[in-house]
Amino acid sequence: MKIALNTSAWIEIKLLFNTYGNAPSHLLFDKINIKKKDEVNVPRSSTDYQVLIDRELPNGVTLHEIVTF
Repeated sequence: MKIALNTSAWIEIKLLFNTYGNAPSHLLFDKINIKKKDEVNVPRSSTDYQVLIDRELPNGVTLHEIVTF
C-alpha cells in the first residue's frame, strides 16, 4: 500500500504474508491509520500527518516500514 502525503513524499507500508494469506485483508488495513495532526489547519508536508500503526500483527505477518522523500 502506498500513500501520497504530498508531491515528493510517500510512505510505503508493506505487510508481507504468504500466497494463501495469514489474515483477512480488512484486519491488516485496520492496523494502519493516518491522521492529520490536530494543530494543522492545511497540511502542506508529510510532517503534518501522524501515522499510527498497531504492531500486534497476526502470526506469519511481517511489517516493513519504508519512508522515502
